[in-house]
Amino acid sequence: MKSTMTLRSRVAVAGLLGVFLLPGLACDTVDDLMAVRDPERIKEEVLEDAKLANTLVASAIGDFQVAYDDPFIWVGEMLTDEMITGINWEDYARVNERLVIYSEGPADAMFSELSGARYTAELAYGKLVGMESAAVTDDMLATTLAYAGYAYVLLGDAMCEATIDEGSELYTPQQLYGFAIDRFTEALSLADDADLQALARTGLARAHLNRLEYAEAMQFANLVPADFVWWSEYVEDTRADNALYGEVTGANHTMGVHPRFLNGGWGLWTQPVPDALQTDPRIQHTPTASTGHNGFSPLYKPFQSLPYSGFTGNTIADGAPLEDEDGVLLYQRPTDIKVASYLEARHHYYEAGLVSGTLSDAEVLAFVNERRAFGNQATIADGDLTHQELIAELREQRARDNFFGGFRLGDLRRYDRQTAAGQTAADPMHSFPTGQHPVASWGSYETSTCFPLPLEEYQGNPNITDPNA
Repeated sequence: MKSTMTLRSRVAVAGLLGVFLLPGLACDTVDDLMAVRDPERIKEEVLEDAKLANTLVASAIGDFQVAYDDPFIWVGEMLTDEMITGINWEDYARVNERLVIYSEGPADAMFSELSGARYTAELAYGKLVGMESAAVTDDMLATTLAYAGYAYVLLGDAMCEATIDEGSELYTPQQLYGFAIDRFTEALSLADDADLQALARTGLARAHLNRLEYAEAMQFANLVPADFVWWSEYVEDTRADNALYGEVTGANHTMGVHPRFLNGGWGLWTQPVPDALQTDPRIQHTPTASTGHNGFSPLYKPFQSLPYSGFTGNTIADGAPLEDEDGVLLYQRPTDIKVASYLEARHHYYEAGLVSGTLSDAEVLAFVNERRAFGNQATIADGDLTHQELIAELREQRARDNFFGGFRLGDLRRYDRQTAAGQTAADPMHSFPTGQHPVASWGSYETSTCFPLPLEEYQGNPNITDPNA
């Protein structure tokens, strides 16, 4: 079982906040923190010193980054049609079969890590407010609020329901997105930095879209500037690296492309994929499958896609090297991941406009064709798609633009909400996988669409009762 302690061991300096010192954010008191006899138990009053203002901000950023790549992307995308896993740990393999059990490691890792990121950001904000020091700027406050907002978004995307700070109420994803909106709104009111403002606006668009609040999603998405991108940054150090490196590297690799997104489709599953079919730069993968940790799952390892810092825009089909100047194909330890971007905001805008009827089909088709051109796909003529087919094609371009970028789980759950609300028809190409699992020995898919509140929370929170006890 992959324990949460193993995940958290990547944090550089563990303190009350899981303090995480990023490059350029070291402060005069770092030596004092490291000299504490038990660094797992730094006293809270130490963190009230204004000299630690930068460290508090860094801790909010760092805890989010630790949770973002693993478990949110690595474990979360197992539940979708993006990933085939080759992990030999049965509780994690079950997630890839759409069976998430509340008493097993994946549910605990997901809730614990995302809740830790949320708690760190909110506590850091409270400590900064309490300092009443010139060392604390409005942008510092806005940063911690924005990261709290994104932690709530990820909780809403991943969790079936969640508690907050040992409270007695179980919050739905829609309520969690509401908390995110509150934090982003406050962050936007404080931020002076233009990128911070764009980060908050992109988060607001995403949270409102997930709540099916389309006018608000369009309002905020439309204000994001064209050059905006915000990265979750990683370094070579294994305590603060991109954990996905280990999932595509070495004999025990665990991560492969689902046949739903395999170049060439299901018909080439387990077969060599001809170079001529690897035409979309957003989805590139090894041409042949290999087996990793469990020794039997066919894994077409993904190369860096558009949400990753090593993306080159080249394809195997055109014969251009996929490598960057360092020879990077697969994820590396210092590979950064986009948290938010102008392109993401545009997807929010066009989806909200299409589903709500605010935008015409022709306006949305123009955006779809722009994205298809980026992916070396043919132009779709005006009138060739029904309204529902256009919705499906917009979803397809969103999936390709965000491939392995941490959006698919939240997107599939939102599409289900849209169908339940009668806003869209059922879309089998953009739904959770069903039927026979591609790894034949695993049988058929189960029915999980989210991560339940884990047993550990029921055991540790005196204000809630385990319904399974």
